[in-house]
This record gives sequence, C-alpha cells and structure tokens, in this order.
Amino acid sequence: MIPGTPRSPTGTDCHEETNWQRLTHALTSTLSPKAWLIEARLQRATRLLADPDATVEKVARLCGFDCPYHFSRTFKRRFGIPPASYRRVRHIRGFVDP
Repeated sequence: MIPGTPRSPTGTDCHEETNWQRLTHALTSTLSPKAWLIEARLQRATRLLADPDATVEKVARLCGFDCPYHFSRTFKRRFGIPPASYRRVRHIRGFVDP
C-alpha cells in the first residue's frame, strides 16, 4: 500500500478496488475491453451532446477521441445517426437524462 492512499470499507486501496471492478466488468461482459471502453465513451457523448454550447469537436475530445471525424463515424455506426443529428432529434423530442 502507498502511504496516504485512501482505503475502502473492504480494506483495499480505493484505486485497486475501482480497477478490480472495471476488470471484472470487462471480463464478464459480452463486450471486449476495447468495445466496452468505446461504448462507455459513446454513452458519455450522448450526455454531453445535451449541452447546446458544446461543439461536436469538443465532445469528441472530452470523450477521448483525437479525431472528430472518427468520433462521428463511430457514433453513427453505434446510434444510426451522426452526433449533430442526434442532438437535433434529442432537442426536438425533448429527451431528458435520467
């Protein structure tokens, strides 16, 4: 243990437990770790696109995509529409995050 590392109620280092939870989820999920990470990034993007001031480029960067074009292609492959269209449809239909 590193001195000063926060401990969880189970007595493990907090950062170790978080990594363990991620690893467990990745191994028991039907998705590969890479696919799981991409899905997590895209889910975050759907929430960030709710902000009308955030550009698609900014959302791409905040979600870990270096190239906005790659982000847009990946987003469209997953959701069937590009991020800008998703934002418009979401606004028109009045979707609200839970």
